Amino acid sequence: MSASAFLLALAACHPKAAPTPPPTTPPPGVVTAELAPAPFTADELRQGSPVGRVMRYHVTTGSAGMTIEYRFIAADAVNATIRTTETPDGGGAGTTSDDVAAWADLAHHADSPAAATVIRDAEITVPAGTFPCKEYVVTATDGGVTRVTTSDFAVAMPGPPIKMTVTANGALETTLELVAYEGLVP
Repeated sequence: MSASAFLLALAACHPKAAPTPPPTTPPPGVVTAELAPAPFTADELRQGSPVGRVMRYHVTTGSAGMTIEYRFIAADAVNATIRTTETPDGGGAGTTSDDVAAWADLAHHADSPAAATVIRDAEITVPAGTFPCKEYVVTATDGGVTRVTTSDFAVAMPGPPIKMTVTANGALETTLELVAYEGLVP
């Protein structure tokens, strides 16, 4: 799995290693001409992600796959500590890291340009179940390559998308799907 494709797949849901300075974009939920409305505010993420919440995903890029588990191990009004465990398909050594992220930064992971984003209601089925979602379809063209990223955010589960696909010129590059969750009621 290429590093750039893997990072693209996780951009909407992977915490940063440490808190960062306040974002220069408007607060989540504030609509501007430049940004599409965020799926969740920082407060919604904090309230929906108690200590003990676990989300387990399967990510496939090309023929390579892995399981990624996010576990909230500490939280306060400003930050969350998230333990991330990545295990490649077929076994092998995985990695685990603990990262601190500000709720406001996590809310901004889903920022997308308003002009390139279509938001619609959808009902999405993944291995973890079927969920009413807000589906964000973001289209961007760079260097002759048109990438379409479709991110499905479960309305009752503030956090990362339950499903995300990335295509390049119509060919599937990356898929992320929620396979299991604990610690919250959808």
